[in-house]
Amino acid sequence: MKTANFLKIFLLLVAVTLTSCSSESTDDGGGNGNGNGNQGLVLSADKTRVYENTIVTFTVMNGTVNVTSQATISLDGTPITGNTVLLDTVGSKVVTAEYNGDSANNVDIEVIVPSYSTKMIIEDYTGAWCGWCPRISQGIEDLGASNSNVIAIAVHNGDSMVFPFEGQMRQRFGVSGFPTGILNRDQSWNSVSGDAMNMTQPISYLNVQKEVGVAINSSITNNTLSASIRVGFDLDQSGLSLVVYALENGLSKHKGIIQTIMEE
Repeated sequence: MKTANFLKIFLLLVAVTLTSCSSESTDDGGGNGNGNGNQGLVLSADKTRVYENTIVTFTVMNGTVNVTSQATISLDGTPITGNTVLLDTVGSKVVTAEYNGDSANNVDIEVIVPSYSTKMIIEDYTGAWCGWCPRISQGIEDLGASNSNVIAIAVHNGDSMVFPFEGQMRQRFGVSGFPTGILNRDQSWNSVSGDAMNMTQPISYLNVQKEVGVAINSSITNNTLSASIRVGFDLDQSGLSLVVYALENGLSKHKGIIQTIMEE
């Protein structure tokens, strides 16, 4: 008798458990009524934080089925053509999608302006004896008047301000005459006439958008060099490495180096 009652109780518990599981499954399977279980209609974007004038691509999945071509995708309430859009204004955008009367999740897109500027070093190979050399110094003045990111360095030859290693620098960077301007040690600055420089060349370089910013603050106390390097990102990045070199002149033999890296 006791065994029979125990069996009844056990069967009752199994029935309750099965009923509970069945009820949970029914609730999840309701989804949004499109017959795809709990997966539903899902809208996604290949980017959610971008600079202005960036193209973003959207995908609409109905469960495991790609229905992007049949779905209606809207940006801030206005349907777009296809599944790509050029975001040319700064601000927050809301993207929605509909398919067969069902609505997908909203996707928020943030359109930003770059936080980091491009800086340019202009090395001016010059000399007090050089009659044509003022055209580069004047070009640097004109450029600096409209852009504070220009850093000018005069490399003098054959006068009282001569730089001891200017000959090595001319050889290293292919400087064959005076005046010569080198932009970020990457290209020569072209002139448009005997007394004027091509201003479009450095301006186009300075206008390039940068997703990464690097800042270095350094100081020397006695024989100790201290440096603080910070890196900032506007957009998500991956697979990047930071390499920092400390260079010292006048070494006659190898010296041991003590390295301390602190991350914040």
